[in-house]
Amino acid sequence: MKKYLFVFAAVIFSSIAVAAPVVCKTLVDDAKYALKEINANQCWQTIIPLGDDIEFDLENGSDTRQIWKIEKYDSSICRIKMENDYDGISPFRKNYAEIEIEARRKGKCDVVFVHPSGKRFTVKLEVR
Repeated sequence: MKKYLFVFAAVIFSSIAVAAPVVCKTLVDDAKYALKEINANQCWQTIIPLGDDIEFDLENGSDTRQIWKIEKYDSSICRIKMENDYDGISPFRKNYAEIEIEARRKGKCDVVFVHPSGKRFTVKLEVR
């Protein structure tokens, strides 16, 4: 009986996954984030005072079809303005998505941007 109990306990405990805590970097206002520096699932965090905003740029791909898109956010907490601009002549072309997150109501939410390459840029937003 003890042998079966031990095997049963081993199966239960081996199936419990221990998740490592997610460490997010601080999102910097007016920063430019290069596509090659963004990991597959990049996590950033920021605190914005109510009524304020934060702006940053995400590099798009070299192809005009490779642009960042908004996947998720809470419209009651924040407003997202995003502009993908390919004006200019190479190599002077601006190849970044200009993003502005405006704080509308106190609370917390995730703002998720996705790229066709499979990369995700998640902002853990807190409005105070």
